[in-house]
Amino acid sequence: MIIMLMKVDPVNYREDIDRISAEYGFVREDIVEVFPHTLEDFDYWIKRFATEHHHPDSEVRFALSGKGYFEVRSQDDQWIRIEVVAGDFLILPSGIFHRFVFHEEEKGIVFLRLFQDDAPYRIYFREKEAQAKAANTTTLKTATLVH
Repeated sequence: MIIMLMKVDPVNYREDIDRISAEYGFVREDIVEVFPHTLEDFDYWIKRFATEHHHPDSEVRFALSGKGYFEVRSQDDQWIRIEVVAGDFLILPSGIFHRFVFHEEEKGIVFLRLFQDDAPYRIYFREKEAQAKAANTTTLKTATLVH
């Protein structure tokens, strides 16, 4: 299980994103602006992002502006904190429990999100997952950051 974190120019990124998309099979993308003035029900969404969860697909985020933290749970229940700032391209493997919180100084971020298919965005919260432990989820033994 590898977490990938690499740097990409947050202004002139198109060529790099197209290359990465071809290499990893990303077929769809969108841009989300997570700020109080751009996201309806902002408080609801930031609470949801900060609640531990996982996805059946890889979570792929390229920060165009802003900053925040992805916090990933290790197998021994320790948090691994990954700061994400403009230019950071992050891939969290499917099934990894994580959460996203804003940086203390900045309450907003713009992400380019990439997807490997057209499936709806699915999220599974840990407290519900604990009730169905037989689900096929994975946690990290160790994290390797690839720069």
